[in-house]
Amino acid sequence: MAITTYSDISFVLSGGTSNINPNAALGGEPSSYPIVDSMVNNLFNDVTPSQSQEGYEDYRCFYVFNDGPTTVYEVKIWVASEYAGGASVQLGIDYKNELQRITIGNVGITGGSFTLSYNGTSFIVNYDPDIGVWATNFQTAINNLLALNDVQIIVQYSSDSTLFDVSFTGRDGKRWHPALAIVSNNLIPETTIGLSILQVGSPINTSAVEIGAETNPPGGVVFYETTETSPIYVPRLDPEDELPIWVKRTTLENTESIAEDGFTFRFSAESLAPLS
Repeated sequence: MAITTYSDISFVLSGGTSNINPNAALGGEPSSYPIVDSMVNNLFNDVTPSQSQEGYEDYRCFYVFNDGPTTVYEVKIWVASEYAGGASVQLGIDYKNELQRITIGNVGITGGSFTLSYNGTSFIVNYDPDIGVWATNFQTAINNLLALNDVQIIVQYSSDSTLFDVSFTGRDGKRWHPALAIVSNNLIPETTIGLSILQVGSPINTSAVEIGAETNPPGGVVFYETTETSPIYVPRLDPEDELPIWVKRTTLENTESIAEDGFTFRFSAESLAPLS
């Protein structure tokens, strides 16, 4: 069973750096080896007569890489065609937006600021006695970083702490993010600042789960019937970003066994960011 790939974006097997066997592309780290275009069985092996008689469901995982020097936006992937009468395929992905939390101890703060860093770049959050304004200061400061656009800050207040939930949404969503780090604490009086990750973002720059056997469904992955108007979608792929995609092949009971049964998928993206 074959798929057709394209030269502008890299499509590689999963199964670890040295894997060259499509039948071992069962999740885990990306391979260094690409899916070979226009080659039979470049992702799935043939459905056997007994499998087509009894019905069979199996899985593969591949990675999409942006090997170019610039970010691409509005990334869409969908199944363009399948062989009539053969097995059917769905594409699967694990969508999650990253959610981190900053916890600040309440000790009668009267002024000052604290400095955080994102991926090595620092930004300052100035205190304000109005927690809504304080949250806005935080949101404005983090979104002024070149790497970020759509971070939302949600603030909660209790008698002993102020919680800032840092939600990576929109063009910053659907990806793993490095943890924020404390650079300095200049709040007056000085108090504790804690960092935690409530939810790790995915699928961009995360490793696919390993399923061990081709018939084991990958946990956390949702599969979709995809079309050009209803594709797998991620807002952007930066240079060197990786995107794991799962494929579920379903062979219904008493399906005719077709030689070189297969499917094609399509990839599209924009070179410019959409207008906000």
